[in-house]
Amino acid sequence: NFPLDLASMEFNSIDG
Repeated sequence: NFPLDLASMEFNSIDG
């Protein structure tokens, strides 16, 4: 996951 939580939300699919 990226350090930016915002990016995590946008690319949440990447994490599953």
